[in-house]
Amino acid sequence: MSARDDNRKLLVLAVDDELPGLDQLRPCLESNDVVGRVIPAVDASEALRLLGSEDEDINRRKDAGLPPVDAVFADINMPGLSGMEMSRVFASLNPAPVLVFVTGYASEAVDAFDLGAVDYVLKPARQERIDKAIGRVLDKLDTQPARSVGAGAAAEPAAEDG
Repeated sequence: MSARDDNRKLLVLAVDDELPGLDQLRPCLESNDVVGRVIPAVDASEALRLLGSEDEDINRRKDAGLPPVDAVFADINMPGLSGMEMSRVFASLNPAPVLVFVTGYASEAVDAFDLGAVDYVLKPARQERIDKAIGRVLDKLDTQPARSVGAGAAAEPAAEDG
């Protein structure tokens, strides 16, 4: 099934150590019609900790053989573990989420694409530019065989017995 034909929504991880950057990115992602949920993380370590968290959507996806999130939108320059280092971990997952970098520095674009990123958005990110990046995420998801976009992220809750 094509990601564009799938009525489920994307589960996106947004990672930026600068709160103003995260505060700008998150609403841009949330206002796109195909994004069902944005999980924010204030640094790479928190983003990676989410992989082992008790988040229902992430666990449901892992149980279904999907990546923990559909896409990771990440800053590059962060204290401690950089966005590039974090993305190497995400890229090594099988299956891996789609990577998009959102950063104030154009100098690492080549390295980002070498990691398999589908886009490289310069800050400050505008809605139109984030929408274009989400389109590239969908294009990438469309080319991955037998992958169900957002599985469980926007599923109807189970009926309660009783």
